[in-house]
Amino acid sequence: MSRKIKAIVFALLPFVLIEVIQVAASIFMSQIAVGLYVYHFHGITMQEFLDGLKGQDVVNVILNGTYLIYEVVALIVFGVYYYQHFYKKSSKKYNRNGFIDMRFPEPNVSFRGYNPVKFVVGVILFAVGMLIVVQYMMSALAVLFPMWLAELMQLEEAAGLTDMTPLTLIYVCIIGPMVEELGFRGLSTEYLRRGFGFWGTCIIQAIIFGVMHMNPMQACYAFVIGLGLGYVYLKTGNIIVTMVLHMVYNSTTTGLSYIPWDNASTEAAEVATTGTMAPVMSFFILLAGIVATYVGIKLLVKMKKRVNISAS
Repeated sequence: MSRKIKAIVFALLPFVLIEVIQVAASIFMSQIAVGLYVYHFHGITMQEFLDGLKGQDVVNVILNGTYLIYEVVALIVFGVYYYQHFYKKSSKKYNRNGFIDMRFPEPNVSFRGYNPVKFVVGVILFAVGMLIVVQYMMSALAVLFPMWLAELMQLEEAAGLTDMTPLTLIYVCIIGPMVEELGFRGLSTEYLRRGFGFWGTCIIQAIIFGVMHMNPMQACYAFVIGLGLGYVYLKTGNIIVTMVLHMVYNSTTTGLSYIPWDNASTEAAEVATTGTMAPVMSFFILLAGIVATYVGIKLLVKMKKRVNISAS
């Protein structure tokens, strides 16, 4: 097996593990939920039993339990694996010719020597800029492929993400980003850079990250987010930095979805998007988002003085 193929095969490990853990957790919680429902059932007819079995209470038990089991198991598995195989061992890194590649920084979790101002500003610019870019991308894709948006909305509703509980909020904003960063910026990226150069590694891990979301709309914007996070990780080697970026981005998007925009804001938005200057304004807003993301990434990769790392 060639080095590149081997790197891709091992890079798919987080994707496979995530699917296996989620399916196993879902099956386990389905059995638990049915058992609890049967124990507490006080109806008489079979129709009452079947109607209650499809009720929201049973669904909530399955969803919340699945999230909890997946979070705990995946975080432990990915965390231990990353620590043992990459962080602790400081594993050798290879360039495309098979020799040790010292341009990649060692995996680390230290903030020693980092400029806190650059870090905070970089995180904010990255989150805000990426949010703008993703929103424009989703709008364009929704126009070109309306079924993609409908599929995404159905998926979010089925997963209970339209009416979040405290547990799902913790998953989406904290634990989920930690698991995904350990899996894709950690395991996938570390394996890929044994067989590919800088950009090959960055692009392939973003593709795997996008495919993991299992629907076209999310796959497209997850790919873009994965590119940014992958670039930062490859330049810093610090998995905590990308975890923070991912958490802040998810928290920002989630928080904005719950803001009760007033009528004045809605009317202003309608005027801005329907007037003759709408295309120009849209262009400059998108440009601002791209620039903010770029500047944020540059601040993050330069917040610590170290040996220059050139992209290959």
